Amino acid sequence: SAMKDITVQEYGNAVSVTEMTLKASFVNVMEQAVIQLSRDLALVVDILLRDTALAGGDETSTIYGRQTGGAKIAARNAIEANVNTLTVATIKDALEILATNNAPRWNADYYICFVHPHQSRTLRDDPAWINISNYGAPTAQFYGEIGRIDNVRFIETTLMCNGAAAEEDDAYKEELKAAGKEGANVYQAVLFGENYYGFAIGMEAEIRDGGIIDFSREHSIAWYGIFGAGCLNPEYGVVIETA
Repeated sequence: SAMKDITVQEYGNAVSVTEMTLKASFVNVMEQAVIQLSRDLALVVDILLRDTALAGGDETSTIYGRQTGGAKIAARNAIEANVNTLTVATIKDALEILATNNAPRWNADYYICFVHPHQSRTLRDDPAWINISNYGAPTAQFYGEIGRIDNVRFIETTLMCNGAAAEEDDAYKEELKAAGKEGANVYQAVLFGENYYGFAIGMEAEIRDGGIIDFSREHSIAWYGIFGAGCLNPEYGVVIETA
């Protein structure tokens, strides 16, 4: 094995309110500010990890959705709406690549696939799909986990990049808009094994008070952290593009 470098940097966001707002509001403004900042932190980390995962697999293996029993397609512009969706055949194509690359499974048991709800919808109709509530043995569940097929566990998130989202949405990616056959919007999923990417922490993110400002007339609060993400073994992941 070899050491891999991950660059860390500063991240943060802040809000500021006046004493007047605190005294006149019917709600606990600072409590709401902490909640919103916490959500912002989670969103920043999720997007960082998503982009790292998609960039890593894109360097090595990108495959495209195909019909079960149908031929493989080789380009994004061949993705047809309601045809080249996320199918079990496509999942097996990705597994073939990971197995060929000797990608290790998490806990020597399973791979992980992050999918958009639009993609998972077609998988749920397949007989091979097992809902999380129907797992045969007790398994620690991941947040957002919805089910599995063979040795792949699926985690659903609306943050997965696609061309159908509104432009101001964090999931929107311009290059995927109308990029398929006859203007079909494209969605991206990523399927990967253990040691695919890493998350490095220089300093755990924390909530900080801005101190006394303008004779305590102004109150500021922020989250601040030092961290970074990087793809460790690009060959351990596969990007899947579908309608």
